[in-house]
Amino acid sequence: MTVVGKILVFMNLVFSLVVGGFAVVDYASRTHWAKAYADLTVQNKQLRDMAETYKGDADRVAKEKADLYEQLNVNRVFIDPALKDAPDTGNRVATSALAELRARSKTIDELKTSVESLRKQLADEKTKNVAYLNMERAMKSDTDRRVQDTTLIRDTLKAEMKKNFELEKDKADLRDAKVTAEIAAETLKSRNVQLEAEIQKLARSNAQMKANSGASAASGKGANPPAEDIEGLVTKVDGNLVSISVGADNGLTRDQTLELFRLGQNPRYIGRIKLVQVAAKTSVGQLTGRPTMSVQTGDKAASRIMGAR
Repeated sequence: MTVVGKILVFMNLVFSLVVGGFAVVDYASRTHWAKAYADLTVQNKQLRDMAETYKGDADRVAKEKADLYEQLNVNRVFIDPALKDAPDTGNRVATSALAELRARSKTIDELKTSVESLRKQLADEKTKNVAYLNMERAMKSDTDRRVQDTTLIRDTLKAEMKKNFELEKDKADLRDAKVTAEIAAETLKSRNVQLEAEIQKLARSNAQMKANSGASAASGKGANPPAEDIEGLVTKVDGNLVSISVGADNGLTRDQTLELFRLGQNPRYIGRIKLVQVAAKTSVGQLTGRPTMSVQTGDKAASRIMGAR
């Protein structure tokens, strides 16, 4: 795996851990707020039920008060006229009615105070609930944004990993193509060497055939080739004197003869030289007859035209 691939794998691990952390935080937040919201819902229901109960009691007390006033009025209308001068009867009724009214009024005031307190508490709880809902919305919005960012990062990382995979595949294909090309080049090189050897062989054979037609009569007259197959190159031409690149170290001696020929696109037999001077590495020969063409530097000089055993 390349360095870029390792870096991308590490980044993917880091992003996975971050996404996991966000998921845990989101789950914890949702669980906390959901529980708080459920508790507030139950408490609000209880408060509403208490408020309904208190309201029912207040309505009942108000109705009883109205009924009491109505009953007092009826009693005053239908009081016996004979008892109208007896002050105690009216006073007892009025005192009893006032005491009952004060008690009922006190109860009503207490109920009103309790209802107001409950209403205030309910309003406070609603305010807290709204704050909690706002906080939950903010948390949810932040979590959604983080999830979107994480999704974008994951998609980007996935695209980069896909590009990296494609690059690795292209690299592998190029490597395979290179190996294939190198094998083909080596094969062609070996084939070229073989073809070159065959061409050299054909050229020598062609030169031999031409030499046999042009120098068959002269080949047997004055020929004194070395016993071993020796082959060199013409290094210098000075009139009838020809310098070659082989000498005594190769087994040449004075008065021996070598055949001159030229290879290439138009191989030709040139003529024969007789060695008049032999050194360790070089020799000098003299043309023994009229050459078929002018001798040039780079022509072949060999004990035989084919240069092979």
